[in-house]
Amino acid sequence: MKQKTLRVLMVEDSVDDAELILGVLREDGFEVDSLRVETAAAMQEALDGGNWDVILSDYNLPGFSAAEALAVSKDRKLDLPFIIVSGCIGEEAAVALMKAGAHDFVMKESAARLVPAVHRGLLETETRRQFNLAQIALRTSEARFRAIASNLPGVVFQWLQEKDGTIVCPYASEGSVALFGLSATALQENPGLFLDRIVPGARESYDQSMAASARNLT
Repeated sequence: MKQKTLRVLMVEDSVDDAELILGVLREDGFEVDSLRVETAAAMQEALDGGNWDVILSDYNLPGFSAAEALAVSKDRKLDLPFIIVSGCIGEEAAVALMKAGAHDFVMKESAARLVPAVHRGLLETETRRQFNLAQIALRTSEARFRAIASNLPGVVFQWLQEKDGTIVCPYASEGSVALFGLSATALQENPGLFLDRIVPGARESYDQSMAASARNLT
C-alpha cells in the first residue's frame, strides 16, 4: 500500500505516550510527520507555521488542557479533525468536548481505535472541503449567469408547466421590466400575468407549443 504522509500536531506532555500513539498510526501505513507541543503558545506557533492534517490532544496537561487546545484550534478557524487521546477522561467531560467541536475521543489503552477515528476525521474533513469548493463554484457560476442574463436584450426565464397545467416561473431576468412591464419578482410570483400579455391570436400557438414540450419533454 502506498504510504500517505500524515502531519500530526500532538498536544501531549509524555514523550513515551506520544511515541506509542504515533506507532499505531505508522502500523496502519501512515508516514507520520509530527510535532509535540505542551502549551497554548507552542500550539499557536505550530498552527501558524505548519500545514497539519489532524490534531491529537491529551485531556489534561500541566498548565494546559484539551478544552483549551480545542479553543486555540477554533480561534484559528481551521477545519482539522481534533481527536482527544487520553488515559483518563470521564464520559461527561468527553461529551462536553464533543459538543464543543472535538471530532472523537480515544482512550490510550484502546489506541487501536485511533486509526478508524483518524480515517473518519480525514474523510469528513475532505467531504466538507469538497462541498465548500462546490458551493463556491456554484455561486461563481450563478453570478456569471446573472451578469450575462442581465445584459441580454430580452428576457432569460425558466417556464414550467406542472402536470395539472399550473404554470410556474422559477427564474426570470430583470429584462422582463422592459419587455413585459413586469418585474422578475412579479413574474415569478404570478406567472399568469405573462399569459395575460399574449395577444389573442397567438394564444392557440402558445398552448400547442407548451403541450408539445410537455409531451416530448423538450
